[in-house]
Amino acid sequence: CTTAALMNMGVRLEMCVIIGLLLAVGCGALNGALVVLSKSEPFIITLGMMTVYQGLTLFVTGGNNLHSEEALSFGRDKVFETVPVPVFFLIAIFVIIFLVLKFTKFGRRAYAIGNNTEAAYLSGIKIKRNKIYVYMLNGTLLGVAAMILLSRLNSGNALMGDALLMQGIAAAVIGGVSLAGGRGSIWGVFLGTLLIGVISNSLNLLG
Repeated sequence: CTTAALMNMGVRLEMCVIIGLLLAVGCGALNGALVVLSKSEPFIITLGMMTVYQGLTLFVTGGNNLHSEEALSFGRDKVFETVPVPVFFLIAIFVIIFLVLKFTKFGRRAYAIGNNTEAAYLSGIKIKRNKIYVYMLNGTLLGVAAMILLSRLNSGNALMGDALLMQGIAAAVIGGVSLAGGRGSIWGVFLGTLLIGVISNSLNLLG
């Protein structure tokens, strides 16, 4: 919605996208800071903040659709007239996250913190900092997803992602991710996402 609003104000397209992505990262960082400082259940904090962000967006937009006058088109483009561009975004993101989780210190620390926070702390891992990094990464991915959604629909509103919330959680759980943390693989999530997508699309096609 921020990106669409800035487009309508005449801001350059590149700046609109960058500001939208930075805002998403900032929201992720704020979520992480609240989780770390409050020591509350992350699931509750993030659901609560989702409602806060949604309320702010409804207030700013007046509950209306913001149609972007300078349209992002990549979400509707196709390669070789058959494969949608967002599919390549999907594959690239999964590959990047796989490499990060598998071959970097950050990835190993994320698993360690999720599996046993106390043991990770005693191992010398900076728990608070790394948790915030995880939420910032989450914000980055959500920002990219939001740009793709904006480019597909050419408009933004506060409620357009509601239907995706439970699908995202279901895809992760079906893919073997533990909601308690510390267990799961990115390829499991990939398969879970495909399964949810196929079921959803099949039900639509069958009416």
